[in-house]
Amino acid sequence: MTNFSSVIVEAAGEERILNVRPDPPDMRDRMYEPALVQLRSKLDNRALGNPLNQGKEGACTGFGLAAVINILNKSRNNAFQASPRMLYEMAQRNDRWPGQDYSGSSCRGAIQGWKNMGVCSEEDWPYEANTPGHLTVERAWKLRLQKK
Repeated sequence: MTNFSSVIVEAAGEERILNVRPDPPDMRDRMYEPALVQLRSKLDNRALGNPLNQGKEGACTGFGLAAVINILNKSRNNAFQASPRMLYEMAQRNDRWPGQDYSGSSCRGAIQGWKNMGVCSEEDWPYEANTPGHLTVERAWKLRLQKK
């Protein structure tokens, strides 16, 4: 693995760490082949969901995938809100770089985690910064019973 350095920038009045690593090549990847169709001149999905804020934790893969899931659900009139914490934890479990000194994970790890484990709601596993955890079926049922 090559040395990798982070860059710190200020955005929206907060310091952000830019430390994204590219996924390694994978023989299963396919080249993007766009369809030969006319695209809309303007696309505005802001009404489908509010931006999610990961704060200073390197949980962008969980938040990015949660935003996509939320937009897809809202476009189908489904109020389900995906748990960024679960998606981030599953991404780290499926990450190709375990044990390295960095926070974050890969997009490939996030998609694999979603494919293999699905996603629970933000209500069942809420996001608390820098507080990784585990969600068991027993804990999920207890949370649901407490809310009734």
